[in-house]
Amino acid sequence: MSPEIVIARQFTAIGICLLDLYLVFLWFYASIRTRILFLWLFVATGVFATVVSFLSIALTFEGSTIQQSLGPLFSPFLVVLTLIQLIYLTVGAIAHTLLVIWLVRNRRGSIQTT
Repeated sequence: MSPEIVIARQFTAIGICLLDLYLVFLWFYASIRTRILFLWLFVATGVFATVVSFLSIALTFEGSTIQQSLGPLFSPFLVVLTLIQLIYLTVGAIAHTLLVIWLVRNRRGSIQTT
């Protein structure tokens, strides 16, 4: 792989991690300020996403070293990483669904009262 592609992957992994951290803090702030319980699902999803982002950074910078150090456990590690992504995406989909339901119900309530 060319050095330019490696550098682009590294910057991309760092950018994704920073955005994940931003979203965790954003949803944490929203959860505290509004006291809407299902917003904590976004916080949980963000924490999982951030963990995966840190692992992606590690794989981007030191993938071959990690593969050598884990040896035969590297394949199960990738499977667990994929399962973690599936879990946080599922929780995120549930949280987004609850948010949309809540917004639609609130919107209907404000239309009916005016």
